[in-house]
Amino acid sequence: MKNFFKDKKNGFSMIEVIVSLFIISTALTGVMTLISHTVSSSGASASRLAAAELAQEGIEVVKNIRDLNFDANGWDDCYSTYVGTNDYLIQYNDIALRPFISEYPLRFDSLSGLYGYDAGADTPYKRRITLSKNPSGSDENEILVTVQVTWTEKGRSNALTVEDRIWNWR
Repeated sequence: MKNFFKDKKNGFSMIEVIVSLFIISTALTGVMTLISHTVSSSGASASRLAAAELAQEGIEVVKNIRDLNFDANGWDDCYSTYVGTNDYLIQYNDIALRPFISEYPLRFDSLSGLYGYDAGADTPYKRRITLSKNPSGSDENEILVTVQVTWTEKGRSNALTVEDRIWNWR
């Protein structure tokens, strides 16, 4: 009688090879999915950071316009000129607020490296400035500045809203 155990050759059977390939392909799929999500998240984070910076810029430009519009009547000129129910556009070098037009995206000027409305290539970002009189109901020396930046990325609409209050500081 022949001993089957002594005649067994060393090596892998077809089933062992198939199981090994399945385990390796499952691990590689998991790693590739993780890499894909990481790249996607990093792009979304960069877009959100740019939107946050554009929103902060909007608030800073509104403060600058307030400071530039303190004429003989001071706060009353600034307050009555801009605060109402209207929304506005604004860019870094404005000395006055522009009426809001929803179709106007911010543009990126590659020569200056700045966002604005006058020059450059269209971006997915749109910025709306809203000024509200006396938001707390008790102080005529207060304006609520709300900046909303919206953009579409990979078919998804995104929005970031920032608020600040400016005061009659003179």
